Amino acid sequence: MRRDVYNLKPDTAIAIATEHGCNLFSWKIDGKELLYCPKGFSENHSEFFSGGNPVLFPSVGRTWGRSSGKPIADIYKIHGKKGVYKMPCHGIVPFGEWVKESEEITEEHIRVEY
Repeated sequence: MRRDVYNLKPDTAIAIATEHGCNLFSWKIDGKELLYCPKGFSENHSEFFSGGNPVLFPSVGRTWGRSSGKPIADIYKIHGKKGVYKMPCHGIVPFGEWVKESEEITEEHIRVEY
């Protein structure tokens, strides 16, 4: 898995998995991990939402088509448009390509734009 690692101070580091929705999967201070991430996440990661802090957009949970009959999971319609669309459980953003546009790093903060 490709990861971008940033060291803010000698004792602080963060790691972002860009190919999994810019998932912030590690934030360490003094060697102590602050985020939950399953063991082996960075080596054997297959789902962007199984650990860390992924970007979830435009929805966090399921969408439900409620326009007729029994609701159907992951289906939605847009008012005024014909057709039915599918929305994965955590949105569509994680499946796009993430390219770093800019970064600003100081000893006190980091700002990265993808």
